[in-house]
Amino acid sequence: MNEYLIIGQAPPAVKQQVPYDTTMLYDMLAWCGISQMDAQSIFEFEAMTDEFPGFGQSGHKAPDKKRMRQYYDACLYFKGVQAKGVIVLGNVAKEALTEFGFQHDNICYIIHPSKRNYTRIIAEKEKITTAINSVLQKGGFK
Repeated sequence: MNEYLIIGQAPPAVKQQVPYDTTMLYDMLAWCGISQMDAQSIFEFEAMTDEFPGFGQSGHKAPDKKRMRQYYDACLYFKGVQAKGVIVLGNVAKEALTEFGFQHDNICYIIHPSKRNYTRIIAEKEKITTAINSVLQKGGFK
């Protein structure tokens, strides 16, 4: 496992060669001086489930809570506690992890990097950058 963990909502509908490559995650990491290539060796990329939950009217559906809990218990909890730092993407993952009682002394919650959130992501650039850098610094990366 890589040193830091990034947890999102769910896997994509179509498997990607590079995790999160259709989102703005790598823009956010670039603001912190981390290239897409470097990110692959620094971060473990995960989601709250290992199954794509399907499509809804406004995009991907949120994963089923029961399935998220099963995946959390099976492997996500262990990966989380072993990581030097955890970056949680979006409210679905944040709310589930909070409900499941996940705690880590080096964690941050940021907006989901979906391109649908472009305007808000740009408006929160400084906040996002500070949060990511804080997790990396506290974990001894920078």
